[in-house]
Amino acid sequence: MKYPIYIPSKGRYNNCFSANLLIEEKIDFSLVVQEKEYELYKKSFPNINIIAIPQKEIDDYLLSNLWALPFTRTWIKKYSESKNEKSHWQLG
Repeated sequence: MKYPIYIPSKGRYNNCFSANLLIEEKIDFSLVVQEKEYELYKKSFPNINIIAIPQKEIDDYLLSNLWALPFTRTWIKKYSESKNEKSHWQLG
């Protein structure tokens, strides 16, 4: 792929449709999950690159345990930029 693919996910470690579809099509991607769910996703997707957002960053932004997709998408963008990627895809 010319550009990397990221899938933000929360609580779907048993049934992540987008991830399963990309695996079936043999397309490389990374799952982006909360740090506290990392092990659950790693167990369900052992051969997939999984990136954990540090819980402290989520807490600092939200000041609670709520999941905010806009925060996650912005975090992924910054992560991609830190890897000097010119562009990337985000699937939901």
